[in-house]
Amino acid sequence: MPSGFASIVGGVEKDFEDLFDPDIAGDGPAALWLENGGVALKFAAIAYGTKGPDVGYDDGGVDVSNLWAAKGTATYVIAGLQGKAMFSSDGPFTNQPSVTATVTLTLLTNGTWTASGGNSFGNVAQPAPTSGTWLTQGGSAGDYDVRFDVVDSGNASRQVINGAPDWTSLANTIAVSLLLPSAPANNANEREANANLRVRVRRRSSGQVVSDTTLTMGVWTTGWQ
Repeated sequence: MPSGFASIVGGVEKDFEDLFDPDIAGDGPAALWLENGGVALKFAAIAYGTKGPDVGYDDGGVDVSNLWAAKGTATYVIAGLQGKAMFSSDGPFTNQPSVTATVTLTLLTNGTWTASGGNSFGNVAQPAPTSGTWLTQGGSAGDYDVRFDVVDSGNASRQVINGAPDWTSLANTIAVSLLLPSAPANNANEREANANLRVRVRRRSSGQVVSDTTLTMGVWTTGWQ
């Protein structure tokens, strides 16, 4: 929907909607004297992106291009995931045959994400929230790609199952897991593995990265003797 305000940029008249990114986070500054339908204009805060050309409209003596992120530059984090520490462990009862631990982050085609864990007994609860929304900028999941960058360390038996080591369409559900595979429990060995995970989501049509989120994963097991 046109904002009702436009500026000549590169010799072409462009509406503000085509010059600034939308206020997805809800904390974009308002230019109180620039109104559309009685509502002050708001776009993404410049902190989420970069400045574009001056547009010739001032707010408090400053061109509003200093307030808002230029179109195609705003990048956010996925709410509820940024800084999350996922963890799962398995410490067996005597005579339990095996131990295993895993944590998994999944991005689903309905625009949501889930964080889950498991061991030989079943599910392992993760820190709240365990689900949320990754698709916040409109369109369908298939309009976006995801990439998981994983830096892992720890026990040599660890495995990373990465569904998107490079840019991969979110038209399908995509997941990444860190796990210690099943191992005999009748020993006193401890295993531990950790990973730093970076999750980037981009809009395929423009290549714009719309979210860039980091979190950690950890798994641990011990046996009995």
